[in-house]
Amino acid sequence: MQKRRYFKQRIEEQEIALERVKILFNLAGQEFKKHPERSDRYAKMILNIVKKTRIKLPKNIKLFICKKCDKYLAPGLNLKVRSKQGYTIYECLNCGSKRRQGYLKEKGVKK
Repeated sequence: MQKRRYFKQRIEEQEIALERVKILFNLAGQEFKKHPERSDRYAKMILNIVKKTRIKLPKNIKLFICKKCDKYLAPGLNLKVRSKQGYTIYECLNCGSKRRQGYLKEKGVKK
């Protein structure tokens, strides 16, 4: 009985944490142009929540937080996005770190 209760409680905590992460990410996007330091603080808060609750960040959020300097990344402002053959390169303009994200091209449909 004890184990089930703990497991259920942990799942609930992770769901709440994921909701908070999404809210903070939206706030970081809204605040970036006026207060970039505030959106950087939100990004650090997101990473702290993820570490404490041991949840996986969704890909759409993970791509816009720098791994090296822990800052919020906005394409065109402090993030350079380049497409190459088979992958996309995300470069942080604050610290210069680069991240590669692979993608597959759509194959032609056989008739």
